Amino acid sequence: MKHIPQGSFCYHVAPTDDRVMIDPTSPRLGFDLREASWVPEKKIVLCPYWVRTDYGTVRCEYLRLEVLAHGYGPSDGATERLGEAAASKLEHYSDLSDMLKTCKVNPRPDNPFIGLFDKNPQDS
Repeated sequence: MKHIPQGSFCYHVAPTDDRVMIDPTSPRLGFDLREASWVPEKKIVLCPYWVRTDYGTVRCEYLRLEVLAHGYGPSDGATERLGEAAASKLEHYSDLSDMLKTCKVNPRPDNPFIGLFDKNPQDS
């Protein structure tokens, strides 16, 4: 089994030496990018099961759950790919599309942003 990060989100915060910041709101995140950064020296690393599709959905491959990504409707590609019946059953708003964990694996009751803006990164 792949490692599911601790906490409430479908990612974990890790230190990085890379000074290039990649916008975490990029539609490429989860598609062909697995890491992003709001601040230098820190990055978020996606859960290996969280995937963005090229037809407007987000999937948790661990739960085998698929929902519409924010800003998409069934006519934006999911209908063509999945068929009208299946696309119409996709949830329009979901915690999963917001990178909030729905699997409840490795929960941690503390703040999920701990460590993101600290000067000295700690292992999270």
